[in-house]
Amino acid sequence: MTSGRSALFTRRRVLTGLGVGFVAAGVSGTGAFESAEAPRTSTIQVVGDSDAILALQAFKQSETYDSPHEVTVTNDTGTTLSDNEVSSTGKLEFQTDSTGPASTLTLPELSDGESGTFEIVTASGESGDVSDDVMLSYAQSDEISIEVTRNITVSSNSPGGLVYAIGGDVRVYDAVKDEELSPPNSTDADVIGASAADFTAGDSPDIAFAPGNEGMYSTEVDATSENTIRSTSPSDHGILKQKTRFALAKWPGIDDSNGTGVESNEYVIVYASKSEDIFAMDADGNTEKIVSPSDGAAGAAGVADIDDDGEKEMVFLDSSQQLRYLNQDGSTSKIANGGVGSSSSTGFGPPASFENFSNVRVPFIDGSSVPSLVDYDGNKTTLASDAKKAACAPFDVDDDGKLEFVFIDSGGNIAYVDDVGGSNTVKELVIGDGADGGTDVTRAPDVSAGLNSGPRTN
Repeated sequence: MTSGRSALFTRRRVLTGLGVGFVAAGVSGTGAFESAEAPRTSTIQVVGDSDAILALQAFKQSETYDSPHEVTVTNDTGTTLSDNEVSSTGKLEFQTDSTGPASTLTLPELSDGESGTFEIVTASGESGDVSDDVMLSYAQSDEISIEVTRNITVSSNSPGGLVYAIGGDVRVYDAVKDEELSPPNSTDADVIGASAADFTAGDSPDIAFAPGNEGMYSTEVDATSENTIRSTSPSDHGILKQKTRFALAKWPGIDDSNGTGVESNEYVIVYASKSEDIFAMDADGNTEKIVSPSDGAAGAAGVADIDDDGEKEMVFLDSSQQLRYLNQDGSTSKIANGGVGSSSSTGFGPPASFENFSNVRVPFIDGSSVPSLVDYDGNKTTLASDAKKAACAPFDVDDDGKLEFVFIDSGGNIAYVDDVGGSNTVKELVIGDGADGGTDVTRAPDVSAGLNSGPRTN
Protein backbone atom coordinates (compact mmCIF):
# COMPACT_ATOMS: atom_id res chain seq x y z
CA MET A 1 0.00 0.00 0.00
CA THR A 2 1.93 3.06 -1.25
CA SER A 3 0.21 5.86 0.69
CA GLY A 4 0.49 4.21 4.10
CA ARG A 5 -1.87 1.80 5.77
CA SER A 6 -3.03 4.13 8.53
CA ALA A 7 -4.41 6.70 6.06
CA LEU A 8 -6.34 4.19 3.95
CA PHE A 9 -7.84 2.37 6.92
CA THR A 10 -9.23 5.32 8.87
CA ARG A 11 -12.39 5.72 6.79
CA ARG A 12 -15.07 3.46 5.32
CA ARG A 13 -13.73 1.36 2.45
CA VAL A 14 -15.69 -0.68 -0.09
CA LEU A 15 -13.96 -3.29 -2.23
CA THR A 16 -15.90 -5.37 -4.71
CA GLY A 17 -14.79 -7.89 -7.30
CA LEU A 18 -16.54 -9.83 -10.03
CA GLY A 19 -14.97 -12.14 -12.60
CA VAL A 20 -11.35 -11.55 -13.44
CA GLY A 21 -11.27 -7.99 -14.83
CA PHE A 22 -10.04 -5.02 -12.83
CA VAL A 23 -11.64 -1.57 -12.86
CA ALA A 24 -10.96 1.03 -10.18
CA ALA A 25 -10.47 4.73 -9.64
CA GLY A 26 -7.14 5.34 -7.99
CA VAL A 27 -6.69 1.70 -7.03
CA SER A 28 -4.65 -0.96 -8.76
CA GLY A 29 -3.97 -4.61 -8.18
CA THR A 30 -4.53 -8.16 -9.37
CA GLY A 31 -5.99 -11.22 -7.77
CA ALA A 32 -8.99 -11.58 -5.50
CA PHE A 33 -10.47 -8.08 -5.54
CA GLU A 34 -10.49 -6.16 -8.80
CA SER A 35 -12.49 -2.97 -8.16
CA ALA A 36 -12.57 -0.64 -5.21
CA GLU A 37 -13.42 2.74 -3.77
CA ALA A 38 -10.83 4.17 -1.40
CA PRO A 39 -10.53 7.51 0.39
CA ARG A 40 -7.38 8.48 -1.47
CA THR A 41 -5.17 7.26 -4.28
CA SER A 42 -3.59 4.06 -2.97
CA THR A 43 -2.32 0.72 -4.11
CA ILE A 44 -4.20 -2.12 -2.41
CA GLN A 45 -2.20 -5.32 -2.33
CA VAL A 46 -4.32 -8.37 -3.06
CA VAL A 47 -4.18 -12.13 -2.89
CA GLY A 48 -0.85 -13.46 -4.08
CA ASP A 49 1.11 -10.65 -2.41
CA SER A 50 2.70 -11.13 0.99
CA ASP A 51 0.75 -8.22 2.49
CA ALA A 52 -2.67 -8.98 0.94
CA ILE A 53 -5.44 -7.26 2.88
CA LEU A 54 -7.62 -10.37 2.56
CA ALA A 55 -5.73 -13.35 1.23
CA LEU A 56 -7.65 -16.29 -0.25
CA GLN A 57 -6.01 -19.69 -0.60
CA ALA A 58 -7.49 -22.33 -2.94
CA PHE A 59 -10.23 -20.10 -4.38
CA LYS A 60 -9.43 -19.96 -8.09
CA GLN A 61 -11.57 -20.14 -11.21
CA SER A 62 -8.89 -22.01 -13.13
CA GLU A 63 -8.84 -25.05 -10.83
CA THR A 64 -11.09 -28.08 -10.37
CA TYR A 65 -11.20 -29.07 -6.71
CA ASP A 66 -12.27 -32.31 -5.02
CA SER A 67 -15.29 -32.24 -2.70
CA PRO A 68 -14.99 -31.36 0.14
CA HIS A 69 -12.61 -28.52 -0.70
CA GLU A 70 -11.15 -26.26 1.98
CA VAL A 71 -10.69 -22.51 1.45
CA THR A 72 -8.49 -20.45 3.78
CA VAL A 73 -9.13 -16.73 4.34
CA THR A 74 -6.57 -14.52 6.11
CA ASN A 75 -7.58 -11.08 7.39
CA ASP A 76 -4.93 -8.37 7.16
CA THR A 77 -7.26 -5.36 6.92
CA GLY A 78 -6.30 -3.86 10.27
CA THR A 79 -9.76 -4.41 11.72
CA THR A 80 -12.01 -7.25 12.84
CA LEU A 81 -14.42 -8.54 10.17
CA SER A 82 -17.65 -9.66 11.83
CA ASP A 83 -20.28 -9.61 9.05
CA ASN A 84 -19.12 -12.49 6.88
CA GLU A 85 -20.96 -14.79 4.48
CA VAL A 86 -20.44 -17.18 1.59
CA SER A 87 -23.24 -18.12 -0.82
CA SER A 88 -23.97 -19.75 -4.17
CA THR A 89 -26.88 -20.36 -6.53
CA GLY A 90 -27.40 -23.79 -4.98
CA LYS A 91 -25.20 -26.22 -6.91
CA LEU A 92 -22.39 -25.88 -4.38
CA GLU A 93 -22.79 -25.69 -0.61
CA PHE A 94 -20.58 -24.66 2.28
CA GLN A 95 -19.77 -26.03 5.70
CA THR A 96 -17.55 -25.47 8.71
CA ASP A 97 -16.88 -27.84 11.57
CA SER A 98 -19.96 -26.56 13.38
CA THR A 99 -22.42 -25.47 10.67
CA GLY A 100 -23.69 -26.45 7.22
CA PRO A 101 -23.78 -27.67 4.61
CA ALA A 102 -25.91 -24.86 3.15
CA SER A 103 -25.97 -22.73 0.01
CA THR A 104 -25.76 -19.59 2.17
CA LEU A 105 -23.57 -19.78 5.25
CA THR A 106 -22.66 -17.19 7.85
CA LEU A 107 -18.93 -17.38 8.52
CA PRO A 108 -17.25 -16.78 11.90
CA GLU A 109 -15.79 -13.44 12.92
CA LEU A 110 -12.22 -12.93 11.74
CA SER A 111 -9.84 -10.78 13.79
CA ASP A 112 -7.03 -8.84 12.19
CA GLY A 113 -4.18 -11.24 11.41
CA GLU A 114 -6.40 -14.30 11.90
CA SER A 115 -7.05 -17.05 9.37
CA GLY A 116 -10.29 -18.99 9.01
CA THR A 117 -11.46 -21.86 6.84
CA PHE A 118 -14.63 -23.21 5.28
CA GLU A 119 -15.31 -26.14 2.97
CA ILE A 120 -17.06 -26.19 -0.40
CA VAL A 121 -19.04 -29.35 -1.19
CA THR A 122 -21.35 -30.38 -3.98
CA ALA A 123 -25.05 -30.10 -3.18
CA SER A 124 -27.24 -33.18 -2.90
CA GLY A 125 -28.15 -34.53 -6.33
CA GLU A 126 -25.15 -32.97 -8.07
CA SER A 127 -22.48 -35.19 -9.61
CA GLY A 128 -19.34 -34.93 -11.71
CA ASP A 129 -17.62 -31.55 -12.10
CA VAL A 130 -20.02 -29.02 -10.58
CA SER A 131 -19.53 -25.28 -11.29
CA ASP A 132 -21.34 -22.47 -9.50
CA ASP A 133 -20.91 -18.75 -8.80
CA VAL A 134 -19.58 -18.47 -5.26
CA MET A 135 -20.03 -15.09 -3.59
CA LEU A 136 -17.76 -14.31 -0.66
CA SER A 137 -18.35 -11.27 1.55
CA TYR A 138 -16.36 -10.02 4.54
CA ALA A 139 -17.32 -6.77 6.27
CA GLN A 140 -17.23 -4.65 9.41
CA SER A 141 -20.16 -2.24 9.84
CA ASP A 142 -19.23 1.35 8.84
CA GLU A 143 -15.62 0.28 8.37
CA ILE A 144 -14.98 -2.01 5.44
CA SER A 145 -16.85 -4.23 2.97
CA ILE A 146 -15.03 -6.69 0.75
CA GLU A 147 -16.82 -8.83 -1.82
CA VAL A 148 -15.71 -11.22 -4.53
CA THR A 149 -17.50 -13.61 -6.86
CA ARG A 150 -15.79 -16.57 -8.48
CA ASN A 151 -17.09 -19.37 -10.65
CA ILE A 152 -15.73 -22.32 -8.68
CA THR A 153 -15.66 -25.91 -9.91
CA VAL A 154 -15.75 -28.82 -7.47
CA SER A 155 -15.68 -32.47 -8.46
CA SER A 156 -18.24 -34.62 -6.69
CA ASN A 157 -16.83 -37.72 -5.06
CA SER A 158 -18.90 -40.83 -4.52
CA PRO A 159 -21.47 -40.51 -1.73
CA GLY A 160 -20.22 -40.95 1.80
CA GLY A 161 -20.30 -44.42 3.21
CA LEU A 162 -20.39 -46.29 6.48
CA VAL A 163 -17.22 -48.37 6.53
CA TYR A 164 -16.68 -51.68 8.35
CA ALA A 165 -15.19 -55.14 7.83
CA ILE A 166 -16.66 -58.62 7.80
CA GLY A 167 -14.11 -61.41 8.19
CA GLY A 168 -11.40 -58.89 7.28
CA ASP A 169 -13.17 -57.85 4.04
CA VAL A 170 -13.88 -54.11 3.73
CA ARG A 171 -17.53 -53.18 3.27
CA VAL A 172 -19.18 -49.82 2.59
CA TYR A 173 -22.85 -49.01 3.13
CA ASP A 174 -24.14 -46.39 0.67
CA ALA A 175 -27.19 -44.83 2.31
CA VAL A 176 -28.26 -42.96 -0.83
CA LYS A 177 -28.62 -46.15 -2.83
CA ASP A 178 -29.39 -48.32 0.21
CA GLU A 179 -26.80 -50.88 -0.82
CA GLU A 180 -23.70 -52.53 0.54
CA LEU A 181 -20.51 -52.33 -1.54
CA SER A 182 -17.41 -54.48 -1.36
CA PRO A 183 -14.25 -52.61 -2.41
CA PRO A 184 -11.29 -54.90 -3.08
CA ASN A 185 -8.82 -55.88 -0.37
CA SER A 186 -6.71 -59.01 -0.38
CA THR A 187 -5.09 -57.99 2.91
CA ASP A 188 -7.23 -58.30 6.03
CA ALA A 189 -8.60 -55.03 7.41
CA ASP A 190 -8.04 -55.31 11.16
CA VAL A 191 -7.87 -51.53 11.69
CA ILE A 192 -9.85 -49.04 9.58
CA GLY A 193 -9.59 -45.30 8.93
CA ALA A 194 -12.22 -44.10 6.46
CA SER A 195 -11.29 -41.16 4.32
CA ALA A 196 -12.39 -37.56 4.20
CA ALA A 197 -11.35 -37.12 0.58
CA ASP A 198 -9.45 -38.70 -2.30
CA PHE A 199 -6.12 -39.68 -0.70
CA THR A 200 -4.31 -41.57 -3.45
CA ALA A 201 -4.47 -41.35 -7.24
CA GLY A 202 -7.88 -42.95 -7.67
CA ASP A 203 -11.21 -41.31 -8.46
CA SER A 204 -13.14 -42.11 -5.25
CA PRO A 205 -12.70 -41.49 -1.52
CA ASP A 206 -10.11 -43.82 -0.04
CA ILE A 207 -10.40 -46.15 2.92
CA ALA A 208 -7.15 -46.58 4.84
CA PHE A 209 -6.75 -49.91 6.60
CA ALA A 210 -4.12 -52.18 8.04
CA PRO A 211 -3.71 -55.84 8.97
CA GLY A 212 -2.72 -56.90 12.45
CA ASN A 213 0.90 -57.42 11.43
CA GLU A 214 2.86 -55.33 8.92
CA GLY A 215 1.97 -52.58 6.48
CA MET A 216 -0.59 -49.91 5.61
CA TYR A 217 -3.05 -50.13 2.71
CA SER A 218 -6.00 -48.37 1.12
CA THR A 219 -8.89 -49.27 -1.11
CA GLU A 220 -11.83 -47.52 -2.74
CA VAL A 221 -15.17 -48.31 -4.30
CA ASP A 222 -14.85 -49.28 -8.00
CA ALA A 223 -11.11 -50.02 -7.69
CA THR A 224 -9.76 -53.23 -9.20
CA SER A 225 -7.35 -53.98 -6.35
CA GLU A 226 -6.10 -52.63 -3.04
CA ASN A 227 -3.32 -50.05 -2.93
CA THR A 228 -0.15 -50.72 -0.95
CA ILE A 229 1.00 -47.63 0.92
CA ARG A 230 3.63 -49.53 2.91
CA SER A 231 4.20 -53.28 2.96
CA THR A 232 6.33 -53.03 6.13
CA SER A 233 6.40 -50.89 9.23
CA PRO A 234 8.40 -47.64 9.22
CA SER A 235 12.05 -48.15 10.16
CA ASP A 236 11.89 -46.05 13.32
CA HIS A 237 8.58 -47.15 14.86
CA GLY A 238 5.84 -49.75 14.83
CA ILE A 239 2.20 -48.96 14.09
CA LEU A 240 -0.28 -49.73 16.86
CA LYS A 241 -2.76 -52.27 15.49
CA GLN A 242 -4.83 -53.41 18.49
CA LYS A 243 -7.68 -51.54 20.19
CA THR A 244 -7.13 -48.46 18.06
CA ARG A 245 -8.36 -46.58 15.02
CA PHE A 246 -6.88 -44.36 12.31
CA ALA A 247 -8.01 -40.98 11.05
CA LEU A 248 -7.51 -39.53 7.58
CA ALA A 249 -7.29 -35.76 7.67
CA LYS A 250 -5.22 -32.65 7.06
CA TRP A 251 -3.26 -31.49 10.10
CA PRO A 252 -2.10 -27.85 9.94
CA GLY A 253 0.40 -28.45 12.75
CA ILE A 254 2.76 -30.45 10.52
CA ASP A 255 6.05 -28.64 9.85
CA ASP A 256 6.37 -28.46 6.05
CA SER A 257 10.15 -28.05 6.41
CA ASN A 258 10.52 -31.40 8.15
CA GLY A 259 12.26 -32.99 5.15
CA THR A 260 10.16 -36.17 5.35
CA GLY A 261 7.86 -35.28 2.44
CA VAL A 262 4.79 -35.16 4.71
CA GLU A 263 2.99 -31.82 4.25
CA SER A 264 0.37 -29.92 6.23
CA ASN A 265 -1.85 -29.21 3.19
CA GLU A 266 -2.21 -32.88 2.21
CA TYR A 267 -4.41 -35.62 3.60
CA VAL A 268 -2.49 -38.01 5.83
CA ILE A 269 -3.27 -41.11 7.83
CA VAL A 270 -3.01 -40.18 11.50
CA TYR A 271 -2.25 -43.05 13.86
CA ALA A 272 -0.67 -44.04 17.15
CA SER A 273 2.65 -45.86 17.26
CA LYS A 274 3.55 -48.73 19.55
CA SER A 275 5.65 -46.24 21.50
CA GLU A 276 2.44 -44.19 22.07
CA ASP A 277 3.39 -41.27 19.83
CA ILE A 278 1.12 -39.77 17.15
CA PHE A 279 2.37 -40.04 13.58
CA ALA A 280 1.23 -38.96 10.13
CA MET A 281 1.70 -41.06 6.98
CA ASP A 282 1.18 -39.70 3.47
CA ALA A 283 0.04 -41.58 0.36
CA ASP A 284 3.65 -42.44 -0.50
CA GLY A 285 4.30 -44.05 2.88
CA ASN A 286 6.42 -41.19 4.23
CA THR A 287 5.99 -40.64 7.96
CA GLU A 288 6.39 -37.73 10.35
CA LYS A 289 6.03 -37.68 14.14
CA ILE A 290 3.39 -35.13 15.10
CA VAL A 291 3.67 -35.25 18.88
CA SER A 292 4.70 -37.39 21.84
CA PRO A 293 1.84 -36.74 24.30
CA SER A 294 2.78 -36.84 27.96
CA ASP A 295 -0.15 -39.21 28.56
CA GLY A 296 0.63 -41.35 25.50
CA ALA A 297 -1.60 -42.07 22.52
CA ALA A 298 -3.71 -45.11 21.64
CA GLY A 299 -5.53 -43.92 18.51
CA ALA A 300 -6.68 -40.94 16.45
CA ALA A 301 -10.31 -39.83 16.19
CA GLY A 302 -10.11 -36.96 13.71
CA VAL A 303 -9.51 -33.24 13.14
CA ALA A 304 -12.07 -30.48 13.76
CA ASP A 305 -12.41 -27.11 15.46
CA ILE A 306 -13.90 -28.62 18.59
CA ASP A 307 -13.41 -25.62 20.90
CA ASP A 308 -14.68 -23.03 18.40
CA ASP A 309 -11.49 -20.95 18.50
CA GLY A 310 -11.11 -20.75 14.72
CA GLU A 311 -8.32 -23.35 14.61
CA LYS A 312 -8.61 -27.07 14.13
CA GLU A 313 -7.65 -29.52 16.85
CA MET A 314 -6.85 -33.23 16.66
CA VAL A 315 -8.92 -35.50 18.91
CA PHE A 316 -7.08 -38.59 20.09
CA LEU A 317 -7.21 -41.29 22.73
CA ASP A 318 -4.47 -41.42 25.33
CA SER A 319 -2.90 -44.57 26.76
CA SER A 320 -5.42 -44.59 29.65
CA GLN A 321 -8.42 -44.62 27.27
CA GLN A 322 -9.13 -40.94 27.90
CA LEU A 323 -10.18 -38.57 25.10
CA ARG A 324 -7.89 -35.57 24.63
CA TYR A 325 -7.23 -33.03 21.92
CA LEU A 326 -4.04 -31.65 20.43
CA ASN A 327 -3.72 -27.95 19.66
CA GLN A 328 -1.65 -26.73 16.73
CA ASP A 329 0.96 -25.32 19.12
CA GLY A 330 1.65 -28.85 20.38
CA SER A 331 -0.18 -28.56 23.71
CA THR A 332 -2.83 -31.10 24.68
CA SER A 333 -6.00 -30.85 26.74
CA LYS A 334 -8.08 -33.49 28.49
CA ILE A 335 -11.76 -33.82 27.59
CA ALA A 336 -13.51 -34.24 30.93
CA ASN A 337 -16.06 -37.08 31.12
CA GLY A 338 -14.40 -38.58 28.04
CA GLY A 339 -13.34 -41.96 29.42
CA VAL A 340 -13.71 -44.54 26.62
CA GLY A 341 -14.73 -48.17 27.03
CA SER A 342 -12.36 -50.83 25.76
CA SER A 343 -12.62 -54.58 25.27
CA SER A 344 -11.50 -56.31 22.07
CA SER A 345 -11.74 -52.85 20.49
CA THR A 346 -11.98 -49.26 21.71
CA GLY A 347 -15.19 -47.25 21.38
CA PHE A 348 -14.62 -43.80 19.93
CA GLY A 349 -15.23 -41.99 16.64
CA PRO A 350 -14.46 -38.80 14.70
CA PRO A 351 -15.74 -35.42 15.97
CA ALA A 352 -18.80 -34.14 14.13
CA SER A 353 -21.71 -31.69 14.23
CA PHE A 354 -25.01 -33.29 15.22
CA GLU A 355 -28.36 -31.63 14.52
CA ASN A 356 -29.50 -30.77 18.05
CA PHE A 357 -26.17 -29.49 19.36
CA SER A 358 -24.59 -26.08 18.87
CA ASN A 359 -20.98 -27.26 18.89
CA VAL A 360 -18.85 -30.15 17.69
CA ARG A 361 -19.15 -33.37 19.71
CA VAL A 362 -17.03 -36.49 19.93
CA PRO A 363 -19.01 -39.76 19.73
CA PHE A 364 -17.81 -42.55 21.99
CA ILE A 365 -18.87 -45.63 23.95
CA ASP A 366 -18.15 -45.12 27.64
CA GLY A 367 -16.93 -47.67 30.19
CA SER A 368 -20.52 -48.73 30.91
CA SER A 369 -21.14 -49.57 27.22
CA VAL A 370 -23.30 -46.45 26.74
CA PRO A 371 -23.21 -44.56 23.40
CA SER A 372 -22.42 -40.97 24.34
CA LEU A 373 -21.39 -37.57 23.03
CA VAL A 374 -19.01 -35.13 24.70
CA ASP A 375 -17.79 -31.65 23.79
CA TYR A 376 -14.37 -30.17 24.50
CA ASP A 377 -15.63 -28.70 27.79
CA GLY A 378 -16.71 -32.08 29.14
CA ASN A 379 -20.46 -31.73 28.58
CA LYS A 380 -21.57 -35.33 28.15
CA THR A 381 -24.85 -36.61 26.70
CA THR A 382 -25.82 -40.29 26.91
CA LEU A 383 -27.92 -41.58 24.02
CA ALA A 384 -28.67 -45.29 24.40
CA SER A 385 -27.45 -48.43 26.18
CA ASP A 386 -25.95 -51.86 25.57
CA ALA A 387 -23.34 -51.18 22.91
CA LYS A 388 -20.18 -53.05 22.10
CA LYS A 389 -17.03 -51.21 23.17
CA ALA A 390 -15.99 -50.75 19.56
CA ALA A 391 -15.28 -47.87 17.20
CA CYS A 392 -18.43 -45.89 16.37
CA ALA A 393 -19.19 -43.35 13.64
CA PRO A 394 -21.24 -40.24 12.80
CA PHE A 395 -23.05 -40.96 9.55
CA ASP A 396 -26.31 -40.04 7.79
CA VAL A 397 -27.39 -43.66 7.68
CA ASP A 398 -31.04 -43.01 6.72
CA ASP A 399 -30.31 -40.28 4.12
CA ASP A 400 -32.39 -37.63 5.89
CA GLY A 401 -29.70 -34.96 5.79
CA LYS A 402 -28.85 -35.36 9.48
CA LEU A 403 -26.08 -37.32 11.15
CA GLU A 404 -26.95 -40.39 13.18
CA PHE A 405 -24.78 -42.04 15.85
CA VAL A 406 -23.91 -45.46 14.42
CA PHE A 407 -22.57 -48.21 16.69
CA ILE A 408 -22.38 -51.97 17.17
CA ASP A 409 -25.10 -53.12 19.54
CA SER A 410 -24.71 -55.70 22.31
CA GLY A 411 -25.90 -58.41 19.93
CA GLY A 412 -23.13 -57.58 17.47
CA ASN A 413 -25.24 -55.94 14.74
CA ILE A 414 -24.95 -52.43 13.33
CA ALA A 415 -27.46 -50.09 14.97
CA TYR A 416 -27.91 -46.34 15.13
CA VAL A 417 -29.40 -43.56 17.22
CA ASP A 418 -31.87 -41.49 15.20
CA ASP A 419 -32.76 -37.89 16.10
CA VAL A 420 -29.57 -37.55 18.14
CA GLY A 421 -30.11 -35.30 21.15
CA GLY A 422 -33.87 -35.37 20.58
CA SER A 423 -35.85 -38.58 20.88
CA ASN A 424 -32.64 -40.70 20.68
CA THR A 425 -34.52 -43.53 18.98
CA VAL A 426 -32.40 -46.68 18.53
CA LYS A 427 -32.88 -48.62 15.30
CA GLU A 428 -31.16 -51.59 13.71
CA LEU A 429 -29.59 -50.94 10.32
CA VAL A 430 -31.36 -52.90 7.58
CA ILE A 431 -29.56 -52.84 4.22
CA GLY A 432 -31.68 -53.00 1.10
CA ASP A 433 -29.16 -54.85 -1.07
CA GLY A 434 -26.29 -56.82 0.43
CA ALA A 435 -22.91 -57.10 -1.29
CA ASP A 436 -23.18 -60.90 -1.28
CA GLY A 437 -26.78 -60.99 -2.41
CA GLY A 438 -29.92 -60.87 -0.34
CA THR A 439 -32.24 -58.02 0.47
CA ASP A 440 -33.15 -56.30 3.73
CA VAL A 441 -30.12 -57.73 5.49
CA THR A 442 -28.51 -56.87 8.81
CA ARG A 443 -24.79 -56.93 9.41
CA ALA A 444 -22.55 -58.10 12.27
CA PRO A 445 -19.19 -56.46 11.50
CA ASP A 446 -15.79 -57.31 12.96
CA VAL A 447 -15.81 -55.74 16.41
CA SER A 448 -12.03 -55.30 16.41
CA ALA A 449 -12.22 -52.96 13.39
CA GLY A 450 -15.47 -51.30 14.43
CA LEU A 451 -17.12 -48.62 12.31
CA ASN A 452 -15.95 -45.56 10.44
CA SER A 453 -17.46 -43.10 8.00
CA GLY A 454 -16.55 -40.83 5.09
CA PRO A 455 -16.11 -38.74 3.14
CA ARG A 456 -18.20 -36.10 4.95
CA THR A 457 -19.06 -35.84 8.64
CA ASN A 458 -20.90 -32.50 8.57
